[in-house]
Amino acid sequence: MIYEPSIECSSPQALEQLQGMRLRQMVDENFATIPFYRTRLRAANRNKGTDGMSNKELLYLLERVPVMGKDEYRFVDREIIPRIDKKMFFIDSTSGSTGTPKSRFCTALDDIHDTSLCTRAFASFGISSSDRVLTFDLADLTYYTQFTKAMQDLGVINSFFYSARSDFVTSMREAFRCRPTVIIAMPSILKRCLDSFLKEIAASPGLRTVVYFGEPLEEDIRRFFKERFGIACYSLYGSTDVG
Repeated sequence: MIYEPSIECSSPQALEQLQGMRLRQMVDENFATIPFYRTRLRAANRNKGTDGMSNKELLYLLERVPVMGKDEYRFVDREIIPRIDKKMFFIDSTSGSTGTPKSRFCTALDDIHDTSLCTRAFASFGISSSDRVLTFDLADLTYYTQFTKAMQDLGVINSFFYSARSDFVTSMREAFRCRPTVIIAMPSILKRCLDSFLKEIAASPGLRTVVYFGEPLEEDIRRFFKERFGIACYSLYGSTDVG
């Protein structure tokens, strides 16, 4: 992950030039060091290299490279990971909405950048040290620790995680015992227990912010939350979504 606040306000022309330079560096490095990538790229370019190509031509070439499947990813993993001279760790988590295991490799620097981006997002949503933040999902506490680290940066002491059960009425009632002012959840989970969620909001006012991630939340639901309860909804995109 690249995280560089110093270039965020650069002109479009400067950003495009920088992106082109980094794209070429990435392609040249992988082309030179990873035989599998070199073979795929050459096949897409009629057995020729990339010397002399413009950035647009290089992008067009990459679009012609066939998409890799899971077996090919595993093969490349075995080939690449032993060569990487970085401090890395492995994250294995489960999607609460699909129940599908998801895993990825991260460097320590990636994790720091991810936390910084999440901290900035929460701050822009108005989350502060006085909030009581509830994360509500079906999964275990895995990549949600990213949210916890970001909230720690903002001085949030009251941060709770609730793993819901199939009895959503009871689960939502129990979760709201922490009297949240902010709730973080996936839209599919909220919609599965929407009736219970609305009852708890009405019975225990104080919730002012919903942060959702991983999926879109319909405009009519967001508008209803805002007009009926004064609850603002914010979409959060992190490295798990981008990946």
